[in-house]
Amino acid sequence: MHVQGPLNYGYNNFKIEPRDDGDIGFVSLSKTAPGNIGAGEIFTYTLIIHNNTNLVLSNLVLTDTIPMSVTLVGHGTANLTGGVLQWDIASLAPHATAIVEFSVMAPDEEGLLIVNDDYALNADNYPMSVFGNVANTIVGQATIPLIQGEGLASQFIGQNVTLEGVVVGDFQDGMSGFFIQDPIGDGNLLTSDGIFVYDYNNAYPVDNGDYVSVSGTVSEYNDGTQLGNISAVEIVSTGNVISPTIVTLPESVNGELEMYEGMLVKLDHDMTVVQNYFLGKYGQLTLAEGGRLFKATNVYTPSSQQAIDLTDENQRRSLVLDDGSSHQAPDPIPYIGENNTVRAGDKVSELIGVLDEGLINSGSNVDYRLHPTQAPTFERVNERTATPEHVDGSIKVASFNVLNYFTTFGSRGADNAEEFSRQRVKIIAAMGSINADVYGLMEIENNGYDTDSAIYDLVSGMNEYITHTTYAFVDPGMSQVGGDQITVGFIYNTETITVVGSAVTSNTGAFAQKNRQPLVQTFAEKATDEKFTVVVNHFKSKGSSCDDMGDPDMGDGQGNCNGVRTQASEELVAWLATDPTASGNDKFLIIGDLNAYAFEDPIRAIEAHGYGNLIKMFQKHLAYSYVFDGESGYLDHALASPSMTPQVMGATEWHINADEPSVIDYNQEVPDTGTPKPEDLYTPDAYRASDHDPVIVGLNLTFVPTDVAPSEVIISGNATGKINVAYAFTATVSPLTTTLPITYHWSATDMPDVTHQQNHATFIWTEDGVKQITVKAQNGVGMVSATHVITILHRHVISSNGQTIVFTNTDDTGVTIEVPSGAVSETIELTLRIFKYKDDNWHDVAQISTDTCTPTSYDRSVANQLSIGICGLSEFILAGEEMESEQPPKIYLPIVLKN
Repeated sequence: MHVQGPLNYGYNNFKIEPRDDGDIGFVSLSKTAPGNIGAGEIFTYTLIIHNNTNLVLSNLVLTDTIPMSVTLVGHGTANLTGGVLQWDIASLAPHATAIVEFSVMAPDEEGLLIVNDDYALNADNYPMSVFGNVANTIVGQATIPLIQGEGLASQFIGQNVTLEGVVVGDFQDGMSGFFIQDPIGDGNLLTSDGIFVYDYNNAYPVDNGDYVSVSGTVSEYNDGTQLGNISAVEIVSTGNVISPTIVTLPESVNGELEMYEGMLVKLDHDMTVVQNYFLGKYGQLTLAEGGRLFKATNVYTPSSQQAIDLTDENQRRSLVLDDGSSHQAPDPIPYIGENNTVRAGDKVSELIGVLDEGLINSGSNVDYRLHPTQAPTFERVNERTATPEHVDGSIKVASFNVLNYFTTFGSRGADNAEEFSRQRVKIIAAMGSINADVYGLMEIENNGYDTDSAIYDLVSGMNEYITHTTYAFVDPGMSQVGGDQITVGFIYNTETITVVGSAVTSNTGAFAQKNRQPLVQTFAEKATDEKFTVVVNHFKSKGSSCDDMGDPDMGDGQGNCNGVRTQASEELVAWLATDPTASGNDKFLIIGDLNAYAFEDPIRAIEAHGYGNLIKMFQKHLAYSYVFDGESGYLDHALASPSMTPQVMGATEWHINADEPSVIDYNQEVPDTGTPKPEDLYTPDAYRASDHDPVIVGLNLTFVPTDVAPSEVIISGNATGKINVAYAFTATVSPLTTTLPITYHWSATDMPDVTHQQNHATFIWTEDGVKQITVKAQNGVGMVSATHVITILHRHVISSNGQTIVFTNTDDTGVTIEVPSGAVSETIELTLRIFKYKDDNWHDVAQISTDTCTPTSYDRSVANQLSIGICGLSEFILAGEEMESEQPPKIYLPIVLKN
């Protein structure tokens, strides 16, 4: 590149400031060649040099390596040396062009690809080498499978080709193009037989079944191979039929669907709707084979092998069902069924359509999409329920994220009074059906507690709608709780509940940073005068930025700000232990949107203090309250302190929101588009009142458990092991209680990969040493804990005759390899050096002061077995050589290793 302009000095540096584009010049090099030629045909490569600078280039040297598959025919003024052509050009004037050519003969075999990519330009007064584009030429007729190739991207990008195929998907109205498929293919399963033809102006009308010849340029768009810049389309025949190729999920490896890109396919098994959020915006549903997808960290410990495997499996099981259109806000909205909805959990079968790769959802993500060529039929499997699942108890506590319930229009929530009225009806309908005694709210506008406030309006609406009782809100005696636009709050039934003392909040530590402040209130049941304390929370979201606090996304599935949320959990439990409301009562219930899934660090931090995870206890591992990127899990929690847990009679989620498409909510516009909804599917009911499902907990504050506290828990499992090997452990509690569920919390030295489902846990350590496993078992009446010690050793490595042998040594078992010839039974004197692995490298033991070992001689038996002491090292190399220096290094094997 050549840059000119005034030279100025500033900020301790000289700088050239170009005046316009003409002051910035560069030299370019390109090559042209025919896209395809006949076998044995002579063709020409043309190389073009553009001097787009104001310099006179001097002593230019252009080189080009002749492709091995061709025969050189003519090269003009170029010199030929060892298969490389060289042109020497004395000078090239500013903004001038130089063109050189050479001719070759193609091989006689058709179907070959000639690649010419090894050419470059240099000049004395130009500071860098200049390289050009790849020129690919096909011998014989170009075919779709050849253009697609076996890789993720075509090798023919930028090439002009003519392809033939049958139109299997005519989407000229919605996608400005159509799909064609080679009716024969090339017999290679790894190369797709289909391709998308992008005809922006729809200048060449076609119909399904047309056999067409299309000329255009190969390109990649959103990771999908396509033919663009269409110059000609010829309809050869009509009425042709292509049978769909059967495709089965899950893929054996992620990305396997590439081999079907652009082809007509059929999924002949059921697919389950796992996400419908973008139905109204993009006409897309995410589907999965085998049922609902669960977030890996909702069922496994983050970074565990099980979590990694489940994440991969989820990707291999899923596919996006598109609507054959790249337009936003499709009209009509596709796939809507009974009750103006299609719910996550519903099923569809016998899907037939064209598979491509392109944009999905709202970001820049691309994935494989199916554009149906036959209208899909959905089966309602996940029915709506009119009310939540019943929970026993005399008191119900609900956690409800009300999704930006704002009486101030503009920044969040409703845009105007009409939208707010629609939102209000849905929220109140849902809360009325829950019929809780205490509601903990999240995402309500933080605009105080007077008659204009959001919480005042909501309570007023509830009292209008629910006529059999009267609700009130908790006023903490301050103008706002925290400084965010949204906050948390309490509403309670004045007929069944009284407020004890004042509500309190915390604005220190983690709650003074990113997390919204919690609100704590002690309540009493009027019928029994029994007290309990509830804290409602809304932790920082996974999509927020905490880079400024050194808390970014660590890639373990827990998202951004995991450390901030975990700190909030620790501080919250510690604060509750001080009885912040001075209630004199230790029955605490933590509720709210903690923005962490069931097995993530913030939840485990609370469980570690003896709190019972109520959703996990009553709904098990298939619980969910939220759907994101097609994966279900629960971010909305209820955790009870040890004394409260036995008085919890049940806990459930009411799936009125997470399973519903956002397009049926109160908004009158399609989210993030500003476009009015083409169809108004709104109904004045509870469904899609928010995006999170509410959580309901049933309490019996006078319940006295008949179970006794467990008196002992024992861990059974290995006492020794190796690194990178999974070891399973079981916790056995006695006496085994039956009335109250027992919950288990596992932890271990070095925080290894761990998977645990109640009383079973599996650990994988990556470092050696003595490890301690701890389990805590509780049933609400009491808690016991136990520890277990396992010594983890490295695999032993023996260096012999220049070979490295890796094996696991257990119980002095030898390693059998071929016995050296001429072996005898005498005692062999050996000089050995012992190396230990430390700090990512091998070190001579003599250099490590804490380890000493000086072996001198070893007895070798007739069976060629050496007994070697290893001085207690768990990880080592033995390097040996015989005393006679002219002999090669040798250790006779097998060896009995003793450490």
